Amino acid sequence: MSDADLTIALRGVVKRFGDQYAVKRLDLDIAKGSFFSILGPSGCGKTTTLRMIAGFEQPDEGHILLEGQPVEDVPPYRRNVNTVFQSYALFEHLSLFENIAFGLRRKKVAKAEITRRVGEMLELVRLSDRAKAKPRQLSGGQRQRVALARALVNLPAVLLLDEPLGALDLQLRKTMQLELKHIQREVGITFVYVTHDQEEALTMSDSIAVMNLGELQQVGNAEDVYERPANSFVAQFIGISNLLDATAERDGVKLASGLSLPAAVPADIAPGSSVCLSIRPEKLALGPPGDGRVSVEGTIVESVYMGTVTHYVIEIAPAARMIAVAQNTEDASGGNRPAVGSRATLSWRAEHALVLAS
Repeated sequence: MSDADLTIALRGVVKRFGDQYAVKRLDLDIAKGSFFSILGPSGCGKTTTLRMIAGFEQPDEGHILLEGQPVEDVPPYRRNVNTVFQSYALFEHLSLFENIAFGLRRKKVAKAEITRRVGEMLELVRLSDRAKAKPRQLSGGQRQRVALARALVNLPAVLLLDEPLGALDLQLRKTMQLELKHIQREVGITFVYVTHDQEEALTMSDSIAVMNLGELQQVGNAEDVYERPANSFVAQFIGISNLLDATAERDGVKLASGLSLPAAVPADIAPGSSVCLSIRPEKLALGPPGDGRVSVEGTIVESVYMGTVTHYVIEIAPAARMIAVAQNTEDASGGNRPAVGSRATLSWRAEHALVLAS
């Protein structure tokens, strides 16, 4: 991807607080008009990265390019970016219209232009009929949409979002995930979204950057990071994965118990190396294996009914357990489900077993 296709480029960015690294040699390319998420656990450096893009923090090393121009020394108010925080920071004494118009009035935009642009934003966030309402009269989701409209009305090159849905309840958060993606597609502005919530990132993002301990672990679309994790951290952090410590062999891996399992070992992992075998629970099947599937015998040690699915924990060897997910179809209801303590066959397709560096 050429620099002309990028809204933001980070080149060798380093940020330290005292003798601690918050961000280590970070390189990122963020395409124009994309929904780009930075995902990771608390303390991984994602919010610090966002604050450096916004100009609230300065990198100790490296360059930040906005639309091809370096901005490390440009103050926040002169960068063509806007930020939406979790707190929303609405002006409680102003109407929705005036909240959204605030930045335009400070820029001395013509009155007719303010009326037009604020009206478009209210329509975009479906609050046209609440223009005269005060923030205290709104629900949490509506307040979030006002904060979004206030940021977008200035037509920034980039909208930065720092866990803006964190204060909402679960059901509303799921609804707003879809709302945010819809709005981003409508306006075509680059969104950079920081979250620790893997489901949010998978639901909304065109690209996801996974970070840990200040370092970039993987960048890719939702399918890339879920189906083809770069390492054991990504496999464990994105969704649920069965991770079994093992030793690499020429044509597979050997567990500590001595059980050998076939798997494709990457060329850069030498036989004898410590590795993790990663298999997603939904890739596993209980019951007689089909043709060409890898299978092992085990004992069901736990069963958790979760409505549409049941999670089974199967011990395949001492200190080696795997989780399998089975749909609760009409043939697998009530007494037809496998019982705890019973023996079971667990199988999977060979390509779904990933050998990852420890």
